[in-house]
Formats: sequence, structure tokens, C-alpha cells
Amino acid sequence: MDPSQLEKLRPCGRLETYSTARHQLGFYNNVGLTATYTTSSTQDIPFESLVSAALHHVIAEHPNLSAIPVNEERSYPDVYFARLPEIDLRTCVVFRHRKRSIPKNDEADDELDKLLREQHDRNFKGDVRSRPYWRLIIASSPETPGEFTASWIFHHALSDGASSMLFHQSFLEGLNAVSVQKTIDPVVRTPSTQLLPPLEELHPMTISWPIFLRAIAGSLLPSYFAQHSPNLWTGYPVDAIVQTPTSSHNTSVILTAELTTAFAKKCRAEATSVTAAISTLLATILFRDTLPHNELRIGTPISLRPFLSIPKSCMVNAITNHTFIFNYNGNNSRSIVRTFSWDIARQVKAGISQELAKQGADNPVALLKYVSNMQDYFLEKLGKPRDSSAEVSNLGVWRPQNSSISHEGEAKWSLGRLTFSQSLNRTGPQISLSAVTGGDGCMALSFNWPEELVQYEREYGENLLHMIPGRMKEGIKALLKEEVEE
Repeated sequence: MDPSQLEKLRPCGRLETYSTARHQLGFYNNVGLTATYTTSSTQDIPFESLVSAALHHVIAEHPNLSAIPVNEERSYPDVYFARLPEIDLRTCVVFRHRKRSIPKNDEADDELDKLLREQHDRNFKGDVRSRPYWRLIIASSPETPGEFTASWIFHHALSDGASSMLFHQSFLEGLNAVSVQKTIDPVVRTPSTQLLPPLEELHPMTISWPIFLRAIAGSLLPSYFAQHSPNLWTGYPVDAIVQTPTSSHNTSVILTAELTTAFAKKCRAEATSVTAAISTLLATILFRDTLPHNELRIGTPISLRPFLSIPKSCMVNAITNHTFIFNYNGNNSRSIVRTFSWDIARQVKAGISQELAKQGADNPVALLKYVSNMQDYFLEKLGKPRDSSAEVSNLGVWRPQNSSISHEGEAKWSLGRLTFSQSLNRTGPQISLSAVTGGDGCMALSFNWPEELVQYEREYGENLLHMIPGRMKEGIKALLKEEVEE
């Protein structure tokens, strides 16, 4: 299909162009949010028709799902969103059979980890003029017919992580609104609803002179104003040449609902937050194996949605970032309890709170308007040290809405475990930790790192990477027990 024949919606904003450039270059493929759905009711409609009917509801509610970015190889303002007149669900929905039933409580889900590795290594290039920039992978087991997982994989220009919760909210509503009817058409006519304006039109995005001058100085004289500290560990430098496709490692660990609740309560008692605490814990664990480097820089995405005048039900791409620098405290104990610092966790929370208090002012995204060519912006990073050591992104807690109730007054389907995950960020931090707490009360911690960092592990750090997920879970348990183990 000739994209010029599609309805042109609006130019992609600066933050959206940031995502389209990364995608086109192969530097960042997608984001994912996976949910487990369960019912105890007998279904009077074929399973595939049930999913299709629910997606009819989702697509009608969210115009982002029928928008595709055109001219990704260009920069702002030449990249724009166009609307697909229809979506053939057979091109973007995949049904898979699981080898075993879906794990419960804090059991690991190796099948899901494998699926996410495959999905995050795939972009949305190819026959993009006739299919959306998202896909849904439905995985079920014949052993448990009333249960399945739905992995929504999407282009970051369409939505931020927080808005991905809205997809599953609408999908749950759709499941509970389905009634017995004739066969569902797999081809969905898309809505005429307009997209929300881009972030820079929804928020003033003011920049103070000190922040502006510091950014300009760092750009013009990086060797002086933006030096890379020799003590900072950021893994391998960005590849000197563009290499695609990439290979990633995705691993998740699950905390029981009891452990999740206890940890959140402990964080509140220590006057900090879960996000700040898991960032501090990750830094504590990394310091075990990254010495003699004694500095780590960990970024935390922050949603700007609370500062926008938009409906709660609308998807948007509105995030900024806060970075905290961790310094090694000299304690070489192998005990998490002895090396972890609640005081540092409080400092991280204070930094995030200060960023939120600015209500979006002086945020790094506002500086994107001074980037004349987004592709060049990323290509200039090739062969250079990375800016950060890791990223910790926490979507928070799933909070069901009343609209998830069926017409009969009770929920036929419920949402349980959630897993938030991302593809590799080729020019960003090599380690990402994505967290979310699902309707079952369990927090899932999803880790991602590139194949080349495994080589670093072999050369410099014994079991640095593969031990991180387990160490995070055991570290949380140890902090709650306050046991000192050497």
C-alpha cells in the first residue's frame, strides 16, 4: 500500500521521532507488557473469536493502534503518523500453545522469557503499510483452558510504558463485554478519532538558562563539560558500526504477593519508594563485580502524564528521565544487608521527588527540539562510551477499573500476573530492569542485556549478569529478614 494514500494524521513529535529514529536504525525495537488472564466461567464462543472481539473493542477505543509512523528514515518534522483504514488481525495476532501450564505465585516462566526474547529481537519493518506497529501473542495450554497470557508488543512511538496498562485495561473490558454472536470479522475498521497532540504541544516544556547552557556546553565541548568519568562503569562502549539484527537476553523473576506487599511496606517505613529501593539494590549488586569501577549511573523513566490535561483513558507517549549517581561505599562484604543503604535509597527517592516537583520543567526531553537530525544524533554515539550503567523502569501497581465488570455485573475474566519488558537499547544502558505489579499482587522484575555483555561477564565478572535476577530476589528477602549472611 502506498503510504501517501493513507490518511495523514499529524507530524510525529520530538519524543516520538526519537523512537522512530531508533527503530529505523535498529537501535531499539519495541516495548512489551504481558498479562495473564483467567476465568472460571464456561466460554460459549470460540477462543480465537473471543480474542478478536476483545480487540475490536480495544482498537475502537485507542486510535494509536491504527496509526503507523511514515518516513522513519527522516527526522522531525518529516516523520508523520498515518492511519490504517483497517487492521487485519490475522497479520498481528499470533496464537501459540504452551508446553506447560502457566506458572503460579513466584514460579519462573521460562516459556514466556523465551517468547519475549524472540519478540524483542524483532522490529516492525517489512510490509508495514498494511499492518500495525504492534502485535499480540496469545499463549495458552490445553491443560488450563480458562487461562492464557497476552503479550502486547508495540513501537515506542505509539505509547509509553504507563499507557500500555491502558491496552490491557481495554482488552479486559473487551473480554468481559463479549456476548455469544455470529463469527467475528478478523478485519477491523479503524476509528476516525484523532490522535492526541505530541508531548511538546501538551506541556510547555520550559528550560531554564542554567540547564540550557550546560547542555550546549556539553554538546560543543564534551571533552571538558561532558567528560566520561574513568570510575564510571557502563559496560562495553556502543558498537563502532551498526550491526543488526541483535541478540538479547530476557530473564524475569517473580516476587510472591506476600513478599511484594512486605517489601512495599518496608520501603514506606524507610521513607523511600519501591523504585528507589530496587535501583539502590541493583547498584549494590553490580558493585560486587564491576570494581575497580566505583561509580554507577542508573536512570529512571518518569511519567509526565500527571502534568498533562488529557483523559485518563487516552494513550500517550510522555516520559522524562531522572539519573542518580551511585558511589561505592568501600564495604566489600558479600552480605546485601551490610552493603545496602536505606539512606541512599532515600536519596534516590528525594531526587525523583525533586524531578516530579518541577512538573515537567527542565526535563531532558525538552532539549530534543535542538536536535536537527535525530538519526545523526544516534549515529554520533557509535564507538563512544555509554552515558549510563543501567535503567530501572517501574510501571507501578495494576489497579482494575469498574469498567472491567461484565454486563451481568461480575467479572468473567480477571487479570493476574503482569510482566513489563523491553528490547535492547543499542546506544543506551546495557542493563535494563523493568518492574510491574500485577492484579495477583506479585511484582515481576524483567531483566534485559545484550549478547556482547556476556563476553564482558566472561572477561571481568564471574556470573555478573546471570546472577543478577536471583540476587535481586534474594536481596529483597534478606532486607526484609535483616539477616547478615557472609
